[in-house]
Amino acid sequence: MKLTKITGLIVLLFFVLANVTFLAAQEEQAAQPTEKTDASKTVKKDSRLPEDQWGLGVEAGSSGIMSESSPNFGINGVFAINKDYHLGANIGFYVDGGSGKTMNSFFMFAPYIKYFMMNIKNFNVFAKAQFSLLTTPRKVVSNFGGEEFTAKTNTAFALGGGAEWFPYRSVGVYGGINIIQVNFDPTRVLGGLANTYVGIEWFF
Repeated sequence: MKLTKITGLIVLLFFVLANVTFLAAQEEQAAQPTEKTDASKTVKKDSRLPEDQWGLGVEAGSSGIMSESSPNFGINGVFAINKDYHLGANIGFYVDGGSGKTMNSFFMFAPYIKYFMMNIKNFNVFAKAQFSLLTTPRKVVSNFGGEEFTAKTNTAFALGGGAEWFPYRSVGVYGGINIIQVNFDPTRVLGGLANTYVGIEWFF
């Protein structure tokens, strides 16, 4: 199966999970009585934000850490320290069949910290800082004139933000964007609105 078909199936699976979660949350909210809010009071954090809990999820998006922006998919491990801060890491691995006899494999490890700033219409706005480590194969010429592959490590630091919706305290659906990213191998700075990601995570 080609990489494009696999990516399509991943995106389809994500939207199915998000829709099921959304419908279940709508039923729960409809069953709860509504409460009046006082606009003069200080805005409080969403009561459904997890606290002192571990979480596991999946994330898909685009990555600018390589020479070209590439789709990636991986798992997400996170610990909610409190309602303000989450510490976590994205771990991804995929294989690109390439053309002919060329086949490349990629591994990514990206720890991050997420800070929830405010709640707007059930969406929790956050800022995020992340360090990414990506290993890729690199083709070099051997001493005997042949070609061989060696591992190459790319690193980057990114700053951005997004919003996360918690239909339950145990489920979060989020989307975000890396506004600025600094690659170190080689050194270059990327900026803009193209490096986006979406994910869903479960806390227990």
